[in-house]
Amino acid sequence: MTRIIAPFFLTITLVVASSTFGQQQGFGQPVATPATPQAAPAKPAATTATPAAAAPAPKVKPTPSTVATTEAEVKERLERKISLDLDENKTFEDLAQTIAEKTGIQVFIDAKGAGALGITMGSPVIKEPLKCTDITLTTVLRRILAEQDLTYVIDDGMLLITSVDEAKTNHVSIKIYDVGDILKSLCEENEKSADYWGNLMDVIETVVQPDSWNEGGQMMELGSKLLVVRQTNEVHDELAAFFKELRDKIQETKKDAPTVKKP
Repeated sequence: MTRIIAPFFLTITLVVASSTFGQQQGFGQPVATPATPQAAPAKPAATTATPAAAAPAPKVKPTPSTVATTEAEVKERLERKISLDLDENKTFEDLAQTIAEKTGIQVFIDAKGAGALGITMGSPVIKEPLKCTDITLTTVLRRILAEQDLTYVIDDGMLLITSVDEAKTNHVSIKIYDVGDILKSLCEENEKSADYWGNLMDVIETVVQPDSWNEGGQMMELGSKLLVVRQTNEVHDELAAFFKELRDKIQETKKDAPTVKKP
């Protein structure tokens, strides 16, 4: 892992697209025919012509209007729990269709990264049947893709399946994390002379995908409470989850700590 002294330049691109779809359905009703009058027999019975019933309008197959179009939406749906039943005949195209139907996430194969490994939309997803119930899509994808040296990145609101090498080389981003509260807790619980920044970074390197920090991952402190990280989207997601878990533990520790009354 390289800790950078020079500042990073952060470019954030957000593409938001939305579409709405309608569904129309109509039905015609016949007009009732009044009864024939029974008055004078010499007069013809008065009748009212019955118009032809209008044919029902064809039903329009509803098109999902909840397609994920932003990185935030894709990330939120990746954490949804789903059920999958895959066998060795299922292709990446089948997987993409299933994911789209269940979550609204659009899935594509990266021709450069995955294509270099001979992976296309027609390639089989797994070698042995896989059936899972009530598990997050993130967990399922990582398990499936890791077997073929693949991973996924989020690109313009879409899920792009690519090679691990391609993701580390060309699909990295820079994010800034506010860790001031975590550093403050470390300072309160330990000696004031301790290297809190160094300790926190060491823990991150050990817990969050350790190998990635030796393959281009970078961290640097910015000011007194900001941590700048250059990593793949997958590592960023794990890092965010790590910080959340760490904050939850800090809060639990504070609740369990005995209250000291001042004299």
